[in-house]
Amino acid sequence: MRPFKRHRKSLSSPVNFFEAQADARRATLRLVALFVLAVVTLIAAADLLIVFLLYANADIGEPDFRTFAGDLGAGIHVSIAFIVLFFVALGAIYKMAQLRGGGHVVAEMLGGHVVPHNTEDFLLRRYVNVVEEMAIASGVPVPRLYVMRNEVGINAFAAGLTTDDAVICVTQGCLDLLDRDKLQGVVAHEFSHIFNGDMRLNSNITSMLHGVLLLGLMGSYLLRVLFYGRVRTSKGSGFAALALLGGGLTVIGYGGTFFGNLIKATINRQREYLADASAVQFTRNPNGIAGALKMIGGYPYHARLISPAAPQASHFYFAAGINAIFATHPPIGKRIRRIQPDWDGTYPKVTPKWHKPRTEEIVDGKKEAAPDKVAATMAVAGALNQLATFEVPGDRQIAGTSGLIEAIPQALKSAARDPFTARALIYAMLLDSDAAIKHSQLETIRSRSEEGVFGNVGNLNKLLNMQPRDYYRVLIDMAVPTLRSLSRIQMRRFLGVMTELIRADNHMSVFEWTVSTIITNALETELDPVRRMVFNRLLQQHIIQVRVVLSMLAYINATDETAARQAFYQGARIAGLEGVEIYPANSLQFVTVNNALKMLDRLTPNDKKRLLEACIEVARSNQNIQISEIEVIRAIAASIHCPMPPVLT
Repeated sequence: MRPFKRHRKSLSSPVNFFEAQADARRATLRLVALFVLAVVTLIAAADLLIVFLLYANADIGEPDFRTFAGDLGAGIHVSIAFIVLFFVALGAIYKMAQLRGGGHVVAEMLGGHVVPHNTEDFLLRRYVNVVEEMAIASGVPVPRLYVMRNEVGINAFAAGLTTDDAVICVTQGCLDLLDRDKLQGVVAHEFSHIFNGDMRLNSNITSMLHGVLLLGLMGSYLLRVLFYGRVRTSKGSGFAALALLGGGLTVIGYGGTFFGNLIKATINRQREYLADASAVQFTRNPNGIAGALKMIGGYPYHARLISPAAPQASHFYFAAGINAIFATHPPIGKRIRRIQPDWDGTYPKVTPKWHKPRTEEIVDGKKEAAPDKVAATMAVAGALNQLATFEVPGDRQIAGTSGLIEAIPQALKSAARDPFTARALIYAMLLDSDAAIKHSQLETIRSRSEEGVFGNVGNLNKLLNMQPRDYYRVLIDMAVPTLRSLSRIQMRRFLGVMTELIRADNHMSVFEWTVSTIITNALETELDPVRRMVFNRLLQQHIIQVRVVLSMLAYINATDETAARQAFYQGARIAGLEGVEIYPANSLQFVTVNNALKMLDRLTPNDKKRLLEACIEVARSNQNIQISEIEVIRAIAASIHCPMPPVLT
C-alpha cells in the first residue's frame, strides 16, 4: 500500500501554496453548506419546542397537536425562525469578532503562555530554533510561540487568520517527551496548516459553531437561574413552562453539539492527512511525525487536554485532544500507516516525564546530537525557478536555512530575540554610510527611542558591517516576533523612529523600502487587528496598481529605459495585461507602491499567484539578476500575504 494513496496529494506531489488556499476555500463552501443544514434543523427543533409549549399552555381542549400547529399561522413559525437565526448570527458574530484578534486569542483561551524567543531553557530554546528554521525556510513570518504548561498530553496546534497573526502552541508534554526530530515533525504538521490556509478555516468553523451552540448555552443558563438563582418564581405553571423551555433549549444545544462534531469531523479529517503529507514533504523524514504519533499511541495520557475550553478548539489540534461523538481526527494507527506502510502496529511504552528547566538535552546519558547542517549553495537564477513553484520547501532548504542561521554571529541572533536590542538591530541596519547623515540618525535614535535601545545601536552597526547582506533578511525575520511582543505605544514609537531614519537623507533606497515594508506589514496586524485581507478581487480590476508594482520592479536593475520597458512588457504579458505601458521612472514613489500593494492584497489567491509570477518574469528578463530584486519580490509577497522562501547563495 502506498502512503497517502486515498488523498489527492502524495509525497511525490508537492503542496503548492495557492492550490492549498483554493482547496481551503472549497472546504469553506462545504462548511457553509453543513452550517446551513445545522441551522435549518435547529429552526425546526426550536419551532417544535415553542409550538409544544404553546399547545401545553393553551386552554382550548384541543387534543390534536397537528391541527393546533397548523392553526397558529405562518407568522408564528416565521417569527420563531427569525429569532433562532438572530441568536445563531449573534453567537457567530461575537466569536468571529473575538477571533479577529489573532491566533493568540485561541492560545490564551486554552491556557497558553508566551515563549520568549530569547529563552535560556533548553527545551524552549530548541522549540524556538525549530520554528525559526522552518518559518524562514518557507518564507512565512516567524509565528508567536506559546506553550501550555499544565498540559502533559502530547499535542500542538496552529491558530490565526493570516500568516502575520499566526501562533504555534505546544503542550509541555510535547516538549518534555519528544526529541528534536519528532518535535520537528509536529511543528512541520502545524506549519502545513498555516501554509494550507487551514487556520482561517478552523476559525470560521469555531465562529459558526458557537452560533449553533448559543441556544443550548442559553437553555443551560436559564435552568441554572431557575434552580440555583437567588430569584425564584413560584412553583406554578410559569415555573414549569420556563423549566421546560430551558430543558428544551439545552436539548437543542446537544443537537448543536452533534452537528458541530459532525461538521468538524467532515471538514477536518482529510485536511489532517494532507498536513501529515506536507510535514513529510517539509522534513523528508517520515520517522519524525510518525514517531510523534507512535509516542501518542503508547503514552498513558495520549494527546488529551484538560483545559475547560479544549472542546471549542478540538479541530485545531495535532491529535484528538478530547473524546467526541464524531472524531475530529483520523485514528492514530491509520495516520501512521499512511506515512509508514510497513509499520508493525506496535506502540512504544512512554513514561511521563515532568518538566525541569535545563540548559542542555540529555538522551540516554549523552547530549542530544545537533542536526546536520547543509551548506546553502543555491544560485540566484536557480532560486528564481524555485520561488516560482510556490511549494513547501524540502529538507535541503530547511537544512540550508538552519546552516545560514548557524553562521550568523550569536551576538546578532541574541539581539534579534530581545525586545530592546531587536529595535536597535533594525536601526543599525538603516544607518547611512555618510558620516553626517549617520550622526543625524544617531541623534534621532538617542532622543526618540526608549532607554536601553540607543546604547546598543553602535556596536550592532559595526558587527553588521562585517556580515554579508544575505544575513540581514534572516535577522529581520528573527526579529519580527520579538517586535510583535512590544506594546502598541512602543510599536508606534519604533515605526516612527524607523521612518525618520529612512528619511534622513531625503531618499529611500530599495533596501530601506524592503526593510520598511516587511516590518510595517508584520506589525500592522498587531496595531490594527480588525483589518484582514479579503479574497474577492481580480487582477483586471487593479490594472493601475499592477502597472505601478511591475514598473517599479522593472527599473530596479535596468541598464536603460529600453531594458526597463522590455522587462515590464514581459511581466505584463504573464499578468494578462498586454498593451499597457510602463510608468515613467520619475512618476514612481515608494508610497505609491505601498498604496498599490494594499489594494492588491485583496486579490484572489490565483490572481496573487499571477502577480508574483509576473514579478518573477520581470526579474528574469535581465541576465544580471541581483539579490536586491529577489528581496523586493519577497517584500511584495509579504505585503500580499504570500509566503516566499529566502534565496540561499
